[in-house]
Amino acid sequence: MLQKLTIQRTAIIVLFMLLLAMAARIPLDTDMYWHLGSARHIVEEGGLFYGDPFSHTMPGAYRVNFDWGSQLVMYGLWQIGGLTAMMLFTTITAILGMYWVYRAMPDNPYLNALILVLATAAAAAFWSPRPQMMTHLFTCFTVFLVYRYKWQGIDRLWWFVPMMLLWGNMHAGYIVGFIILGGMIAGEIANMLIQPDKVTHIGWSGVRKMIVVGIAGAAVLVINPYGLDLYTVPFNTFGLQVLRDYIQEWQPPVLTQSIVLPYTAMLILTPLAMVLSRRRLDFSELVLLLGTGYLSITVARNIALFAVVAAPILSRHLNDFMQNRGWVVDAVQRPTRMMVRLNIVIIILVALGVLLNIVNNALPKVQQEALVSTLPVDAVAYLQSHALEGEMFNSYNWGGYLIYYLPDSPVFIDGRTDLYGNFVDDFAQVTQGRTAPDAMFEEYNVGYVLIENGGILDEILRSKPGWGVLYEDDVAVIYVKAEV
Repeated sequence: MLQKLTIQRTAIIVLFMLLLAMAARIPLDTDMYWHLGSARHIVEEGGLFYGDPFSHTMPGAYRVNFDWGSQLVMYGLWQIGGLTAMMLFTTITAILGMYWVYRAMPDNPYLNALILVLATAAAAAFWSPRPQMMTHLFTCFTVFLVYRYKWQGIDRLWWFVPMMLLWGNMHAGYIVGFIILGGMIAGEIANMLIQPDKVTHIGWSGVRKMIVVGIAGAAVLVINPYGLDLYTVPFNTFGLQVLRDYIQEWQPPVLTQSIVLPYTAMLILTPLAMVLSRRRLDFSELVLLLGTGYLSITVARNIALFAVVAAPILSRHLNDFMQNRGWVVDAVQRPTRMMVRLNIVIIILVALGVLLNIVNNALPKVQQEALVSTLPVDAVAYLQSHALEGEMFNSYNWGGYLIYYLPDSPVFIDGRTDLYGNFVDDFAQVTQGRTAPDAMFEEYNVGYVLIENGGILDEILRSKPGWGVLYEDDVAVIYVKAEV
């Protein structure tokens, strides 16, 4: 068995261990907590909820909790392993997704490894313990299904239908599956109409099958607790201007920002590779690249989508470019005993490094230090032991954390932007100092305020009569309404 441990196989094993290390980070995304709070509410109440149970500004407001399936999975893991389980949830879904992307690539392990590292670096900026990780996983599997069907004629398309049934009950990002499938259909129709004998295509029978699969996938989406309302969620969300106005991941990426540079590199390298390979233009590839490229250049959170769609295309064209020039690395099919031993040592050393990284990030002390430096951990502990009068006004960024750790204190706002809609803009006007807070505080009977220390609203309230500092640390400050 060990005689099959070639350099190629060793490289693949090492690759995925390194990707594992890239994904294994301490979870600091505060949206994770309102997902956990939602799942806890479902478990404790014994059923799904349709009206908002967490805020005092939108009490009972109808919302499609489209993440319910993922939330229950996350909550179950959280009960078992806390933050470490959340880290592993993110890591496993991320790496399993990239495995399907790897399977969609042509057979060139060394080239594929480099491209997959680049794609992972681009996508990893948006990996966090949220239901959108299920969208990442299902997106990668969709890429695998359509590329294998297009390039190798391997038909596993019917897997799209049960996948959609799961996807629709895990996250509203299911629309991405139809974008990829629809892009392939449109591109293949263009290929057959414009250049029927010039590029490989799936034929009209293949197009018909993809259309039928797409219709079946759309039909099973109705099997969810919210029925037909699920169909409108992606469009309603994308139409929210407040997302693009105030939420960074919904804004266009800054291409020169260090964390975005891997994406920028893919944005440049992919069309360049298509030119250098001298393959005839394939409209399927073009439609998918232009479509996901547009989505990613206008909304940063779609960078991960572009990365997984572009990676197999980049690999295909770079592989052709290298083969055309004879730049092919011959694999050793029967490694010597010494080579096998060396490969084992390499795998063990890398595995130890990855394991140490994961263990370090799983240490309670390390996790607590990370949390205390970014979240209002101590301020919440203070509120848990002190009953304050009136309603709470809180930072948008901390709303999810408060939902979970202060379940008896309804929040003012949290990361469920689709619930709050334009109210987010009213809130931002106050927190950014463009509107005085008095009217909003009066309308919602605000008795105390929990916000970031050093923020704009903090500066305003420090000098505002009628409000005083009750608690303060390096991260958070609590203001209380003075008694009249």
